Amino acid sequence: MKYVVIAIGVFGVVIGLFLWAAEGLPDAVPQQIDAIHALQFTDMQGNTTSLDDLTGKPLVVNTWATWCPFCKKELPDFAQLQAEYADQVQVIAINRSEDQEVVRAYLQNQELEYGFTAWLDPDDQFYKAIGGFSMPETLFVNAAGEVVNHHRGFMTLSQMQTATAELLNY
Repeated sequence: MKYVVIAIGVFGVVIGLFLWAAEGLPDAVPQQIDAIHALQFTDMQGNTTSLDDLTGKPLVVNTWATWCPFCKKELPDFAQLQAEYADQVQVIAINRSEDQEVVRAYLQNQELEYGFTAWLDPDDQFYKAIGGFSMPETLFVNAAGEVVNHHRGFMTLSQMQTATAELLNY
């Protein structure tokens, strides 16, 4: 009986610590993500751009790389999403630290160069700013520039559509 009481006590402490830690996460994430608006990227034509340039329109912002199998699998779905929501949402795929010619060749080979807006991030600053730890990662940003959903990992087209519909109703 003594061991049961100890086990229940330990379990209670572990659950309490988990809930306490999870309670602090929502405050930490927006502080990290606010930094993304000041970041500078390069578009596929070599021009400097930023997310601030697109304030006023809802955004779906994905971080990806040609070496990431899940990223490669979902990129065609982001092109489909852009086609479906062309007048309502801008889909941006930010590449992680790869050479412009590597990215351009990959997008052309997959016939994706016009499916969405592709940006280059040679210093991988976007991924770091969002506290990235999985690949791919996708942010859903409302017209006011607020991140309303941060999805870590692979998304199906259905999940993208659901998150985009929620974004538009935010």
